[in-house]
Amino acid sequence: MTEQFSYDEDAFGRAIGKQKEIDAMELRLLEDGNVVLERFSGEGSDKIVWSTETQGKGKDKILWLLEDGSLSLKTVDDKEIWSNYAGGKGEAPFRAVLPNPGFPKVVDKNGQTVWAADQT
Repeated sequence: MTEQFSYDEDAFGRAIGKQKEIDAMELRLLEDGNVVLERFSGEGSDKIVWSTETQGKGKDKILWLLEDGSLSLKTVDDKEIWSNYAGGKGEAPFRAVLPNPGFPKVVDKNGQTVWAADQT
């Protein structure tokens, strides 16, 4: 069973006012090269709440978690399209985490967040 999550949101997605039930969130690499976090709600208000804004940068991309803790979206020939530039923060090894529901983040070996999509 999916855990329900509530938060308050205005028209711009900022927290205020009325409660909204969140059924799930999904991180996806789209065919156009954009990485998006989509929020699904039983209320029919599904929407993208975060993205790398790399649409139109082409196909055949790979999202990497690098040894220094950075997330990097690269082409198959290793050209970087996007990065969170989190390298050098925290202690290796690092893990990419997607709380359910929640925003993607990178944590270090001590469980400390070195980058979170909702803090960028």
